[in-house]
Amino acid sequence: MPNDAPYHHWLKRAIGSSYIIQRSPGGEMVGGLEVELTFPQEATGCIRIINSLRDSCEDYSQLSSLAEDAINGITHYAQTHNIDLTKYDITLSRFFTHDTASHPHLYFVTAQNALQSALAAWEKRPPA
Repeated sequence: MPNDAPYHHWLKRAIGSSYIIQRSPGGEMVGGLEVELTFPQEATGCIRIINSLRDSCEDYSQLSSLAEDAINGITHYAQTHNIDLTKYDITLSRFFTHDTASHPHLYFVTAQNALQSALAAWEKRPPA
C-alpha cells in the first residue's frame, strides 16, 4: 500500500550516541552523550546543548565544561573529515556523567563517535 503522505524534509532526524564505561582500578572512565542532527531551522545550522542527563528528566547545570569539550570534538571531527556543520542543527543531550570518572577528553571522543554514527544514519550508509 503506497504512502500518499507528503514528505517534509525538515522532519528528518538522525540520532547517534556514544557512551564509554570503563571500571578498572585506577583507570575509571564514565561518560558520553547523544547527538541529534536535523535540517537547520535558519539559513545556517547551529549547535545547541540540552543539559539533560541520560535516564533522567533532570537538568545538570555543571555540564558547561563537558559540553565545551564535546563541541570541540564535533568541530574537530568535521574539520578533519571535511563536513559542513552549517548544513545541520545539532543537539547534544542525554549526557552520562560520574562525579569522579567523567574526564573532559572523554566527551571530546564520545561526541566524535556519536556524530559519526548520526551522520551515517543521516546518509543511510555505513561510515567510512
